[in-house]
Amino acid sequence: MNLGQLKVNIQDLPDVTCPECECPHFIMTIGLKKVSALQSPTGVEQWVSVPGVLVCLNCGKPMDPEKEEGVESKSEEDSIEKKADSLIISP
Repeated sequence: MNLGQLKVNIQDLPDVTCPECECPHFIMTIGLKKVSALQSPTGVEQWVSVPGVLVCLNCGKPMDPEKEEGVESKSEEDSIEKKADSLIISP
C-alpha cells in the first residue's frame, strides 16, 4: 500500500463551468514576447511563448483557476506578465 498516493475517480469530481455562460469547455492560450536581436543569444530576433490564460470556448471570457471565477478587468497581457517574471532563452 502506497500512502503517498490518493486514488480519485475523475467522474466524481465537480465540473468547472464559466461563470458567464456556464460552458464547461475552455481553451489554454499562450502569450508571445518578442526578443530583440541584441538580447537574443543567437543574435536573431525571436518570439518566446509564455503561459497564457484559460478562455471560455463559448463566450471567450478569461478564467482565473485560482479563484474559480472569471477574470474581470485584467487584460491577457497583465495575467501573462504575472506568471512569467523572467525568461531564459537558449539557442
